[in-house]
Amino acid sequence: MKNFLCAVVSLICLSHTLLSQNESNNIYTEKQVADILDNYYTDRNTEDICKLIRSIDVMGITEESNASPPIMGFFVPIFCDSNVNSTELKNTISKLTTSKSFFEGILKSTEKKVNALLMIEQHYPYWNDVMWGAYYSTGDNRYLAKLVSQLSFCNRTDSVMLLLTGLTAKWSLCSNAKKLPPIKEYLKSELPKSSKEINEIITDILLLSPGEIKEQMEERVKQLKGQLK
Repeated sequence: MKNFLCAVVSLICLSHTLLSQNESNNIYTEKQVADILDNYYTDRNTEDICKLIRSIDVMGITEESNASPPIMGFFVPIFCDSNVNSTELKNTISKLTTSKSFFEGILKSTEKKVNALLMIEQHYPYWNDVMWGAYYSTGDNRYLAKLVSQLSFCNRTDSVMLLLTGLTAKWSLCSNAKKLPPIKEYLKSELPKSSKEINEIITDILLLSPGEIKEQMEERVKQLKGQLK
């Protein structure tokens, strides 16, 4: 299974082979975009961020509802990075087509170079995607901590949305921990600090497969929907 952001890109970008040679020289291929999104945190090279943004714009990625949360999360910390050339960034965004308003929104929210993602508490499945985007652009464990905090909703019986928030956090932590050792090690480090309930959930994440957790999630959500009718 592909890494989180790579999977998002691969599901959306199905064909961009009709680009002219001039355009292709100024943007990355689908595979290159996926690779950058999945590995950016390893070196955090801001040099080609504008080329990445142009590529995402040409591919229309931000127009897809399931892609915009992780892409937003990915770019917020980058836009706050003092190493990013703000003038070039603004110039690039001004010339975008499909994603101009999307990136303008991020630019406006980060104009004071303050990353608000770590200050905001939201309990929705899409916010888990935002946190994953931010993790993949930074490798910062504080975003993993945000995801772990959502696990407290895994046993909710009064709200399908909160239950789904907890269970999607559980599934995504399992899926990514299977591929990235630092995530697995982080989860292990949380075991001695966690409550009995969270400890049991993290143990499941470490021992079960993503497929098993997804099956459990679907069954739990189905049951709760029936109970709350």
